Amino acid sequence: MWILPMCGSKWGVMERHLQIMKRDADLKKREKIQKWRTALTETSNLSGWHLRDNQ
Repeated sequence: MWILPMCGSKWGVMERHLQIMKRDADLKKREKIQKWRTALTETSNLSGWHLRDNQ
């Protein structure tokens, strides 16, 4: 993810975005961010295949 080197972590980016959204009274925007947070958490917990040299 290209944002990580600039911002430190995906959670730091999400936290900053949430702070901005908290100032916004639009509940739909905040719900959308919460859905993204949940999706990122779920995908980060997925396990994958570990490959070794040409196997």
